[in-house]
Amino acid sequence: MTPCYWPEQTDDTTGVSDQLNRVTKYVVSATITDPQWRNSVVLAVVLTGSITLAHLLIAEGMADEFRMFCCPAVQGTGRRFFPEGYAARLTRVDARTFGNGVTYVAYRPTGSHDA
Repeated sequence: MTPCYWPEQTDDTTGVSDQLNRVTKYVVSATITDPQWRNSVVLAVVLTGSITLAHLLIAEGMADEFRMFCCPAVQGTGRRFFPEGYAARLTRVDARTFGNGVTYVAYRPTGSHDA
């Protein structure tokens, strides 16, 4: 892993590096498990309930898996799961059907996307 810039600063007279080393830092990552920078907290994020935030993360290519529950109901209007213009190749990684008719399916993006 490449060393972080700020923890290595020893001649910073502005106090910025000391402040950054002192405060808690939150890192959203699916790959970092042991951050090298002290006071860093790695967040593995599962997003539910905010289609606006989901669209932002999807458009930036920051979603590494999509988990969907399909309920046996028809809705004529509403917001789309993927943002307008999003196109990607998806690979199914899991699927289940429940006795009440609900279907669960999980996909991982495997190709490029445009949003």
